[in-house]
Amino acid sequence: MIRIIIMIVLLLTLPMIAYSQDPVPTPSKVGQPPQQQPNKIKTESPNGPRGTKDSPVFIETLERQVDRDDKVEERKYRENETSINKRLVFFTGLMLLVALGQAALFFYQLRLMRKTMIDTEKAASAAQKSAEVAEKTVEIMSDTAQRQLRAYIFVKTDDKSVVLDSDSVLTVTTIVKNFGQTPAHNIITSQHIGTYVLPISPDNPLDNLSFADNSSTSALAPGEVTYIRNNPQKLTARLIADIESGVVALFVLGEIKYYDSFGTPQSTKYRMFSTGEVFIRKGLTYYYDGNEAT
Repeated sequence: MIRIIIMIVLLLTLPMIAYSQDPVPTPSKVGQPPQQQPNKIKTESPNGPRGTKDSPVFIETLERQVDRDDKVEERKYRENETSINKRLVFFTGLMLLVALGQAALFFYQLRLMRKTMIDTEKAASAAQKSAEVAEKTVEIMSDTAQRQLRAYIFVKTDDKSVVLDSDSVLTVTTIVKNFGQTPAHNIITSQHIGTYVLPISPDNPLDNLSFADNSSTSALAPGEVTYIRNNPQKLTARLIADIESGVVALFVLGEIKYYDSFGTPQSTKYRMFSTGEVFIRKGLTYYYDGNEAT
């Protein structure tokens, strides 16, 4: 860029330098001794000497003739020099136009290169965004496929979940079913059964219960069920009356841990109870809290 500017400045100053210089005098006037008058100036006519003070006509005529010749020669020299200067100005201007054209072409190419770089950056950014979107789409599709195909284990009940025989011996059965489309592996179940006075106190003792795990290494296929039964317990007549009247409730709490077919750990927590008419019908229903699943 700097080189181009310097070249343009030099090209612009060359014509001015050419015009500002004085014309070089003709060789006849530079470094040469004055020419002698022609011999005929000193030649005397047969009629006697001429060119004296009394007759200066011939000498003056020859001097004027020499001056005219010098002026003609000087004029021709100046015309020749002017023609050369005009040619120099023409070619200098032509070179200037060529230089300006090259500079314009350079700037145009520079602009095209910059635009190309910007377009390339935009294309690279768009490609990166497209790759990120594609990667995110693959993750979503993979997650969706796993959610649709994984195992889902929940606890269900029927009309024989709570059985109270004639000897007032209570047996509770919960049904564990795989509602998913792939097997569940390494199932571990934990369950607690107890009676609690209603309403449950604010400190909620159900949240602080601890009970042992019942481990199982068997898999549960899609749609299959397994059963969890408690050890039979004998209830007093007073406790049975309180449960049927709704003063006391029978609670069944538990948690099921397992792995789905994709190797992801899953769990299901459940909290059910039976009291009043539900207990009389030998059923269980879900409590309002404590039920979670992944």
